[in-house]
Amino acid sequence: MQKSAGRSRANAGIYVNNRCSKNSVLFLAIAPVVSLCVFFSGCAAPTVEKAPGICADKSISEIMQIFRRRRENVVPLRAGGSMRIRWYDSGKKVYRENLNVDLRFYPPDHIYFRGSTILGEAVRLGANADEFWILMRPDQISTYQWGVRSRAQTCSREQWLNPQNLLEALGMVSVDTAWSLSNQGDLDVLAGTGARGKVVEKVYVNCSDYLPERIEYYGAEGQLTIALELDEYIRLGNASPVPTRISITHSPRLRRVAAGHEMDTVADITLKNVKLFEPSPKQLAGLFARPEPKGFEHIFKLNDNCEFVEQ
Repeated sequence: MQKSAGRSRANAGIYVNNRCSKNSVLFLAIAPVVSLCVFFSGCAAPTVEKAPGICADKSISEIMQIFRRRRENVVPLRAGGSMRIRWYDSGKKVYRENLNVDLRFYPPDHIYFRGSTILGEAVRLGANADEFWILMRPDQISTYQWGVRSRAQTCSREQWLNPQNLLEALGMVSVDTAWSLSNQGDLDVLAGTGARGKVVEKVYVNCSDYLPERIEYYGAEGQLTIALELDEYIRLGNASPVPTRISITHSPRLRRVAAGHEMDTVADITLKNVKLFEPSPKQLAGLFARPEPKGFEHIFKLNDNCEFVEQ
């Protein structure tokens, strides 16, 4: 592996977002005050600025340690926000929805994500240490999907809304020494391979702060199936930064073309009012327990081959 030394922020590269701070000295001076404001006064969390200057080359072991420390410093959080989603049905008809979202995250593995309209809940994702579930209630879909949590981790490249992918977006990214490391401009690219030696996941991190800007998941034949774009990070006190913009693009196994465009599902999530989450024992038990599949037309369970089989 070859990496260029002394890379500056002026270098060009794909997926680069140049957001260099012009007031870094002032920011460092007021950071402690901002942290207290976030935790005790409830004001808006500060945006994480990109550090300007030259990026130092790091080994895969050093990046592993950065990710490990970041996972250890992730805090429970809650947020509202919105989600714009576009998808196609089997007849190539396009649908669009604008949803209000509600997020609860209790690290390392508990998550609750709900999207709703004025008519009620449209989609919900949940997970705990043992199980996961995805509920969809739009007019065109009435589907309940669930499965064993460990299978969701190994099948993260098949479902556009997946607990493992969302957890990684919120800071639970993990790599090991088997991953390869290369660079593209200001981005370091970490690539993990599966049992057949094909790439199954790539993480693009900005070399100035090693925050992920893009995560890609690949199918069994090496094709890109899901891509997450992460942007506009904020920090709650001294906790690890979290992105407030998450864009998800899902490309089906068999890509079909409609009106000259690939029929990808695209979801753009914007998180707002991100705050520390301090649930009561009752909330912890209720939010992260799998609901009964009552009232759904189709019920599916994820099998060992990463396929949802109708029950």
